Formats: sequence, C-alpha cells, structure tokens
Amino acid sequence: MFMKKEASPTLVSMPIKPLPIPRTTAGLRSMLFDELEAFLSGKTTPERARSVTTLSNSIIDSARLELEFAKYVKTKGTVGKKMAVQPVKLAKR
Repeated sequence: MFMKKEASPTLVSMPIKPLPIPRTTAGLRSMLFDELEAFLSGKTTPERARSVTTLSNSIIDSARLELEFAKYVKTKGTVGKKMAVQPVKLAKR
C-alpha cells in the first residue's frame, strides 16, 4: 500500500489594501511591525518585506539628514536670527 504524499503548502500572494500611514516615526515603526507579522505568518513575500525595509531605510536616512542639518544650523551662530529649516532639496524639478 502506497501513501500519498501531500503537496507542500504554497504561498499565495494576496493583494494588500494600502492604508494611510501616519508620517511619523511611530507610524513607520507600526507599519514595519505589521509587515514583519505578515511575513512571519506567510501573508506576504520575502521580496515585498525586503522592499518595505529598503524604502523604510531611505525614509530614515532622509530624516536623519534633516536632523543633522538642523543641528548644524543651530550650532553655527544662528541664535537670534530667523532661519527656517526646510526639507532638504535633493534634485531639481
């Protein structure tokens, strides 16, 4: 008598409805934990998880650059002068 071999479970990629993410570190952190849970439960692919991580790192790097610029401006004798720190322009449009 032969035993039937069961098929391996396959990962089914289901469309994920995008939700608005608060554009704060707390929102980013929450979204990353949601993505981690989805990955660990098999509801998303390694490629998607990697893409989310890469994009998140880019957002963090951008915010870090703006903070460093703000600290630089603050320490270079601008006390008492009005100087608005704006988002850094990275490319011409």
